[in-house]
Amino acid sequence: MKKLFLSSLLMLGLFTLVLSCSKNKGPDGDTGSFNVSDFEVSNIIKEVNSSTNVHVSYDFKNISSRNYSSINGGTSFRIEWTVRTTDGNSFQQNDLLPLELNAGATSAEVTNIAISAGKTPDLSTVTYRVYKD
Repeated sequence: MKKLFLSSLLMLGLFTLVLSCSKNKGPDGDTGSFNVSDFEVSNIIKEVNSSTNVHVSYDFKNISSRNYSSINGGTSFRIEWTVRTTDGNSFQQNDLLPLELNAGATSAEVTNIAISAGKTPDLSTVTYRVYKD
């Protein structure tokens, strides 16, 4: 009888353990999804670093109170940079943003927007758009 009781108790414990596991929870146990408004782009520095590249450095911050992770099925985000040249042409660069970023943390990022040879970029026209991948 004692063995039956211990076996039942062990099975109940294992059953409880299995039910408490979930593949949908992020690293902080939060199952909520993230939106573009949960992030902030700041400290943008733009410069021409060659005749065919505009170099952009910037900070990407998780301004939510939750840890973000796109690993194991979470939503990933991209940033699209655009620059116009003095003759009116538009050039773009799309980059994947960090796959994980803790609540309140900042990631220093860089990108290069390639432009055609002979074009002159207008740095005042550099814009960005963050979107879900």
